[in-house]
Amino acid sequence: MVQNIKDRKLCFCGKLAGMSRKEAETLARGAGAVVSPAPRGDLNLIVIGEAAPLGKTWGELRDSFDEELRDAFESGRLETITETTFWQWLGLHPEREGAPPLYTPAALAELIGVTASAIRYWYRLGFLKSENRVGKLPYFAFEEILAAKHLKALSEAGSSPRQIARAIERLQKKFPHDERVLLHMDPTSDPKRILYADGTSLLDSGGQSFFDFDRAGPAPSPDTIPRLDDAFLTGDETADTVSVPDALSGLSCREQDETVRRKVVDLCQEAWQREEAGDLEGAAASCRAALLLGGPDTDISFQLAELLAALGQTQAARERYYAVLEADGRHLEAMTGLARLLDRLGERPDAAELYQAALEIDPRYIEIHYHLGELLVRMGEPARAEEHLLLFKSAAPDSLLAESADLLLRRINEPSR
Repeated sequence: MVQNIKDRKLCFCGKLAGMSRKEAETLARGAGAVVSPAPRGDLNLIVIGEAAPLGKTWGELRDSFDEELRDAFESGRLETITETTFWQWLGLHPEREGAPPLYTPAALAELIGVTASAIRYWYRLGFLKSENRVGKLPYFAFEEILAAKHLKALSEAGSSPRQIARAIERLQKKFPHDERVLLHMDPTSDPKRILYADGTSLLDSGGQSFFDFDRAGPAPSPDTIPRLDDAFLTGDETADTVSVPDALSGLSCREQDETVRRKVVDLCQEAWQREEAGDLEGAAASCRAALLLGGPDTDISFQLAELLAALGQTQAARERYYAVLEADGRHLEAMTGLARLLDRLGERPDAAELYQAALEIDPRYIEIHYHLGELLVRMGEPARAEEHLLLFKSAAPDSLLAESADLLLRRINEPSR
């Protein structure tokens, strides 16, 4: 519902969730509006920010109205809309009935019980679809929870990402009416021949029905994950031990580029599998091999930084985080990862500044509110901590961290003894 705001006199009130106040005012002026820094009697539009609970923001705003503003509001001359509606007026935000929440990779991983690396990897392969992006940080709609659960089931049943990708391509041709064949891929099928479940039977890409089938074996153990030199997989998914130079010899430049790309994808798969299996050292080695072969890549570098931090290699992790941020200053997950690392190292003011900088880029990254609030409690800043913890609680009441947020809020509000 795009609307013309040319010559509208407006003011933004409350903290915005989508962008900074300065950026929003610039957009409004670019659309022809007259922007006031504060409410005044000649306004005809007020946009209420959604970083804080709307009821609280509107209540404080209404109580602050002088007589002229109150008269304008009660007579209908002054219109009030939410931030989301304003973005829709400008054509920046698709309308979503009921405005369901969006999930970061970490939040989605928490919901289905996998690592955030798994979500990022599936997204990178195109298995998951983002509703929105801020820099390189994807936000997922509620519908992707089911897709992620399905990917988890397929992976636990032994299907490799390459087998899943091939099955999607094959089944999509047979069932073009189904926009997400992934959701109908049967995880109990043979990984080399994943079948399509239509509710009453199982079908292959040729349309043949299957009623009796063997369940796939258990997920691979760490010992069965291919070694680095085994990562070139042939068409039937068997591995040959081959070094990188040998694999590239005799190929044209174009063939070498494609071979390198496939090798990097395989190494990323290997890193994810090793991390899921608890082999963090092996996962880090796979990431290093992928960077050595494919060159700089912020996503792989970020994954390596996270692994190094988990291994306690703080200096190496710190350097990797900084390398990511030098290449992409808006990489929100790298900012928060570095902030957590700095907190562990006792550099709390720097950590708090990084969290705050990430929130200025995107206030919707709700997990940061919890981590910053918890840090501010330890830094002896209860008022600021309470603000962030309340924002986290209102936006993610079902999060696994919600109970911890409650405990922190009770500690803040306990009378000092």
